[in-house]
Amino acid sequence: MFFQDVRTVLKNRKLRKGKAAALYPRLFAFFAFFILALVTAFLLILNVSGVFRYGGHKSRVWFENELEHLAQDISADFGVLSVQGVILAEQLSRDLEKYLKENGIRPDALDSHPEILERLLSEQMPE
Repeated sequence: MFFQDVRTVLKNRKLRKGKAAALYPRLFAFFAFFILALVTAFLLILNVSGVFRYGGHKSRVWFENELEHLAQDISADFGVLSVQGVILAEQLSRDLEKYLKENGIRPDALDSHPEILERLLSEQMPE
């Protein structure tokens, strides 16, 4: 009699564990859905009230201003580089003419004097 009661209690306990284990995923799903619904409602309220659109115009104006400043800086830098390129070309041209006059060679005769061309290029390399 005592053993029959123990068996019955163990059977009932096993049944309860099985039912209880099946309720945990349902409870988790319910809470997850509830939290998701709350977050969605909160984001919907913020969107309707215009919170997400508030800083958009200011950010766009700021980005346009920064882009304009960067474009001006780059344009100025390219202008400086162009002037420096012209100055370098003039200086190299003067130095080459001077070197060729010192060695008594005409510019169109450089093909026949490769040894002078190599010295010429090595002297002009620092420029």
